[in-house]
Amino acid sequence: MAKTHIDKLVNDKIKEIKEEKNVFETGKVIKVQDYIIEVSGLENVTFFEKVIIWQKGMGYVNEIGENSVIVAVVKQNSPIQIGDEVKRSNETFKAIFPEESLGRITDLFGVDQLNRTYI
Repeated sequence: MAKTHIDKLVNDKIKEIKEEKNVFETGKVIKVQDYIIEVSGLENVTFFEKVIIWQKGMGYVNEIGENSVIVAVVKQNSPIQIGDEVKRSNETFKAIFPEESLGRITDLFGVDQLNRTYI
């Protein structure tokens, strides 16, 4: 039973490699300003697509320009620097909000913009 499961996993991975489903487009950070970064090289990225900043964080595409994209950073594990690799995920960014935020207008950092309180 376990051998069959392992064989299936291996065969699925081999199939992904042959179909190039394991290849992700990457870019490089060219500008950093607070929680906004500019990235070059992500030519096929889409609006609100989740991107992974190499072992440093995660964000979503907020603006698409001619030669670069603007990414809003929503999770940062360590400082992001010029030259860091950014990988597209082919997934739409989805945020998780606490139940207490329903009916409120909050910014990215959880500040209630109507009452100016932290939730």
